[in-house]
Amino acid sequence: VMMYASEGKADSAAIFAPMALQSFDMLAPLNIHQRYDVGLVAMVAGQLGRAKAEADTILSQNRNDLLGLTLAMRVAESSKNSASAGEFGKRLIVAEPAERKLPREEYQFHGNDIDAALKDARARKP
Repeated sequence: VMMYASEGKADSAAIFAPMALQSFDMLAPLNIHQRYDVGLVAMVAGQLGRAKAEADTILSQNRNDLLGLTLAMRVAESSKNSASAGEFGKRLIVAEPAERKLPREEYQFHGNDIDAALKDARARKP
């Protein structure tokens, strides 16, 4: 699903997203990395409420988690909530230097997502 989404094949991603979400549901309890992945799949599937819930859960464990902030910002953008997206973007920019120093495999795995979110957050009008 993520491959289809990253290649811009939204129709294909949307077809397989429900199956992917069911697979993740069987893995519970989910770690942060899995919650981020579930949130991305949920966004592709148009389930913004579920994606937001995953971001909220990640941020409830660490309010500076880069994946949580990235997901929350993307969900807010998809929900056309530019004020909320701006706030999450600001938090992402502030949190990034210290969080990136942590030995977190998921930060390396999703480094491109974090970098793209940072770029978008910095380009956002204040």
